[in-house]
Amino acid sequence: MPSRSLQLIRALFVGAALVAPSFSALAFEAVDTLRSSSTGGFPAYEAEPAPLSLYWLQAGAMVDSNVVRRSSGSPTDEVFRLGLGGRKDTRVIGRQTLHLEGEVDGYLYNRNSDVNNLAYGATGEWLWELGNDLSGVIGISRRRYQRDLAYLQAPIRDMITETHYLANGAYRLGPSFRLRAGVDHVNTNVELATVNELNATTGIVGLDYVTGLGNTLGVEYRATRGDAPVNQLLDPLGLQVNNDFNEHTVAATIAYLNPFFRLGGYIGRTRRSYSQIAGRDFEGTTWRGDADWIVTPKVIFSFETYYAPRSVIDIAATHVVARGVSFGPRWAPTAKLAFSARVMRERREFQGDPGTVLAPDLFPVRLEIIRNLRLGAYWEYNRQIHWTFAIDHGSRESNVLNRDYTYNAVIANVRYLFW
Repeated sequence: MPSRSLQLIRALFVGAALVAPSFSALAFEAVDTLRSSSTGGFPAYEAEPAPLSLYWLQAGAMVDSNVVRRSSGSPTDEVFRLGLGGRKDTRVIGRQTLHLEGEVDGYLYNRNSDVNNLAYGATGEWLWELGNDLSGVIGISRRRYQRDLAYLQAPIRDMITETHYLANGAYRLGPSFRLRAGVDHVNTNVELATVNELNATTGIVGLDYVTGLGNTLGVEYRATRGDAPVNQLLDPLGLQVNNDFNEHTVAATIAYLNPFFRLGGYIGRTRRSYSQIAGRDFEGTTWRGDADWIVTPKVIFSFETYYAPRSVIDIAATHVVARGVSFGPRWAPTAKLAFSARVMRERREFQGDPGTVLAPDLFPVRLEIIRNLRLGAYWEYNRQIHWTFAIDHGSRESNVLNRDYTYNAVIANVRYLFW
């Protein structure tokens, strides 16, 4: 399996990707993001070594009170999932490791059968090491999934395909410093959107001070070039506007861990500028922080906050400025059972719309507030059968007519593991 140093290298470059690869469908994200007690998140239980090969079959069901996310509500629908997947880590030669992972899932809607879809995700990574001081990752991944129905507010099958390429490395400069660099390219394609494609290439360089315990304090610079080949049509203005942009971020980073506290994140200054119509540019302080307070070996309080521009494929904007915060406790009474709760609030400002700059009366800036309350449980019945359950309540407020909604969902999933 990958060494701890290579796992850290992968984590350091997460911020370089505009879209983080994930096999989790939006409808089942509430259960797919749950983790068992045996994965090492709780100090009370020693992490079990991950097998070099792991395969699974899974089945899930969800009952959603407003699956189409309409302001007026929609009939309660049942969604069923059936899928399979696997991953494999192989030592190729010496310290070189090949990581392969893939999953295919079918989704069936009882009432909204037009949204039935087959989703997949696949990743291939070469985790390389040269000597004791130089290591990194080269990889490619692709995933295909149904577009969020909260955006569409209609039972329409609209598949998104994301292809992600990355290459990065880190070089140890003596006992206390590490130099890292990488490049990341993401292509996002939406089948039915008017502006249906986004290419973004990000380069990153950073320097970290590393303590003897592995804690880090560093600085990094990220530069992104975005290219949306299909121009944005402003009707009734009748203008064709290019959506190419450049984004630059200079940030300080931190990763800190002790027996009672975990902290990771960055704070910096970001500027995004468009090649046409400068009034939709963004400049400001951005950040992301994740903290865990280990109250007892079995109880953890988690906190997250972030503020940053985020690229979207949307008829009304090219990016949103998202400010979010979440908090929740996690409790693992046994090595096989874990409970969690989370409350989240995110404010989205749909900027990047040239219409807002040229005709603010016709195209006001869309403002939305997303709220979510989630309860989850992970039950590792035995080494092979894993159950996950979640109760999800969410709402959206918007200054655009008919974009408000509320929903309640109950989700269950069972996964059978074999190796």
